Amino acid sequence: MGLGSQHDMLNNHFGDLNCEKVTKLSISLLPELKTTIPERDQHQCDFHELNEMLFAECMEEVVMWKQGVEKWEVDMLGTNLHNEISLAVLISSGIWIEEEHSPDIGFYEIFQHLMTMQLILRVQG
Repeated sequence: MGLGSQHDMLNNHFGDLNCEKVTKLSISLLPELKTTIPERDQHQCDFHELNEMLFAECMEEVVMWKQGVEKWEVDMLGTNLHNEISLAVLISSGIWIEEEHSPDIGFYEIFQHLMTMQLILRVQG
């Protein structure tokens, strides 16, 4: 059996497996779909109740938030819907991430490095 025949055999075999997988996909997704649709309907009802309650209690904030979201949808890069994050929060979350990925490096070494970088950036800026 030459290389071309081997390639054709593997191609046919994987093609058959993919076809079988696609045809059986509906069987495996049907039970999930049967549970998902009622949950989606309940979620929509809950959302509408919450929306009506919020609109009744604090209409001005809801209108302001809706306008902010619509403005953000037009220009996603220019508009920030959330409060500004302080540099200390970013540094502490960076330290937490660094500790997760490299536990042999201590907290103080990372903190000293970040504070040095912050001072350098402030002097240059």
